[in-house]
Amino acid sequence: MEQAALQGGALITKPHQRALAIAVMHGARRRLGSALARYCPDLPVTVSTIHSVALTIVNRWRRSLGLSMPVTVCEHTCHLSERHGRTQATFEEVMELGCKVLASPTARQMLSASYPLIIVDEFQDCTGNTLGFVQALAEASTVLFAADHFQKLQDVNSGCPAVEWAQALRADGGISYEELAGCRRTDSTAILLAARALRDDLPSATLTVPVYYAPNVGPAAFRMVGRFRSWVPDRIKTGTCALILLSLEDALLPKLLASFAKQLAKRNPKRQVKWSRSVSQAEQQRQLFLELGLNGADEIWRPEAAGLSHLAGSVARDVKRYCRLRGITDVPSDLAGQFATLAVHNRRAFGWGSPQFEVLTVHGAKNREFEHVFVFWTCFKAAKWSIEEQRRLLYNAVTRAKADCTVIALGDAKVAQDDPVLSLLGPAQPAIDPAWKKKSTAKT
Repeated sequence: MEQAALQGGALITKPHQRALAIAVMHGARRRLGSALARYCPDLPVTVSTIHSVALTIVNRWRRSLGLSMPVTVCEHTCHLSERHGRTQATFEEVMELGCKVLASPTARQMLSASYPLIIVDEFQDCTGNTLGFVQALAEASTVLFAADHFQKLQDVNSGCPAVEWAQALRADGGISYEELAGCRRTDSTAILLAARALRDDLPSATLTVPVYYAPNVGPAAFRMVGRFRSWVPDRIKTGTCALILLSLEDALLPKLLASFAKQLAKRNPKRQVKWSRSVSQAEQQRQLFLELGLNGADEIWRPEAAGLSHLAGSVARDVKRYCRLRGITDVPSDLAGQFATLAVHNRRAFGWGSPQFEVLTVHGAKNREFEHVFVFWTCFKAAKWSIEEQRRLLYNAVTRAKADCTVIALGDAKVAQDDPVLSLLGPAQPAIDPAWKKKSTAKT
């Protein structure tokens, strides 16, 4: 942000010029936009995703690529075929076309004239043609990269091509960069120590975030309620909280949430917590297709006019308007499906507001931040990843927290102690004090 303000003030000298801030994922895009608004309020900037920028550039220069129809994104490759007045292309094909456009000196010159400064966040997520596209942008304008190879969660074994490219350029004197140590999201010593232990793969010499082990969901929920009630009252009312786990399909999740609600009601009847569970894009898309009657069997789509939700009604109106303007009398089902898929994507990418209490996966939590975080770590489920990948996953989960993080492992003391990743955070404690449990049993 400091460099963006400094470079922007020097490079953006004309009224039509702006900075271009981009990232691969929409979560990173939202966070990047918020950070720029906070730290660089005077910087004229356009915030977008890399794929959206590539699609805009491809459509602006499509005739130079031999494409007569506007390019639209489809899920499965159609080899750039033209259907319904549009050229069909996957995201990967769009990125490849974008690289071809930016191979032209004229295109790069015009891009530089509009965007003399380009900011790329989460650069480590750029691979393949996406990386090639960003490298082409760097040939046109001054580019600021922010990257952390340890936060690359996909295809870890292939290394981090983006960071390796930057390191090679630095060795040749092509760029300069600064190593930023530590997590900048929080000033919590416990979270910072946990992050360092996971990054360095060295057990912490001092206590980090609390780690508890629980034989089942009852003790796990008991500890969650205890930690929850210890927070500052104002943060309970207004602060955000995440329950992060490895899979939303975990059969224990509904039991954990039910036990949490039951125990919280006993200990604090006036306080209710409504957890919002993230729904996958595929499931949202399936539900919308079902509502619109897009079953894949009929070639022609005949929508029901009444009883549609706001989203489905909006899709139906957009499809009808598109067909009316182009003289299409029978609406093809695959065309309606494209509009529905785009509507789901846009709602997830640009929807406003977030729930106060949210349940999501480690991958879903990437690029997000919360006041408080519970990490529900199931060791036997984590075993499907390599030790290196587990360290990165747990690091990503723990560092989502700004104020407080609690890790709860499913299993006994030996499971937590022998786990090569959890043990980096320090000794685990029982979710329920054994002495208290024995005393309670004796009374009974």
